[in-house]
Amino acid sequence: MEEHNKQHTTGTPAAVHENESHTSDVKVYEIEFKGSRRDFFLCPDRIQVKPLDFLIVQADRGEHIGRFIRYSDKDAFESTKDMKSILRRATYTDIQIMMDNRQKEESAFEVC
Repeated sequence: MEEHNKQHTTGTPAAVHENESHTSDVKVYEIEFKGSRRDFFLCPDRIQVKPLDFLIVQADRGEHIGRFIRYSDKDAFESTKDMKSILRRATYTDIQIMMDNRQKEESAFEVC
């Protein structure tokens, strides 16, 4: 109950854990972003993810949208302590914004 209250007051996603021993309900997912950049993120069991789903993840400055590529074994990593989290599945609006931004980028390259 204390962890639940802390999450609500601090706004910390459920996937972020202060103690490594409590990460048994967390999985590690490989996410691909624009430009074929890939990174690994923690995903709590409460978020149902299917291959090729678009997901919203924590980023250094806000949130990014990426596509789920594959599951990775948490034991393959020395530590998941500093790993960022999957926040939620992308909504239709999130995907539309991403597609609009990509179209604007292509137009900008044509102008330049």
